[in-house]
Amino acid sequence: MIRFSTHSEKRILMRYPAIDGVVVAVQPHTEVLGYMIDISLGGLSFRYVDSSQKEASSTELTILVTEPRLCLDRIPFRTVADFELPVEFSFSSIRTRRRCVKFGRMNLLQRNAIEELVLTCSHLDTKPYVNCPPKPKIRTRPINLFT
Repeated sequence: MIRFSTHSEKRILMRYPAIDGVVVAVQPHTEVLGYMIDISLGGLSFRYVDSSQKEASSTELTILVTEPRLCLDRIPFRTVADFELPVEFSFSSIRTRRRCVKFGRMNLLQRNAIEELVLTCSHLDTKPYVNCPPKPKIRTRPINLFT
């Protein structure tokens, strides 16, 4: 008898947990500002405080890392999911949300910056999330574009 899984994994690339302190801001007016939860070469997810304001339509992200100092600006994205997270403390009135995004079409420099971000700002040594495909192949040598 053949068993079919009721859960279908749509991700092509494996997501890795992010290190603490990576800030993600939705442009142009940073109405949504939060901390990265996980990342892959194809997208990321982040946690942010729900401001209950009407958000302007946006298609670009800024990602800021303090150590090592990285700033990725104008990264195209598309929101895949955005949902409210359970309240961590019973006395807290702060509502947090999780947004999952898929990266859009990027130029070569942006793609290389995302690869560097995955290598330096995620826990690649830890076990990846369940139901994910094998580890992505990431170049470890920088490409010299000016030769």
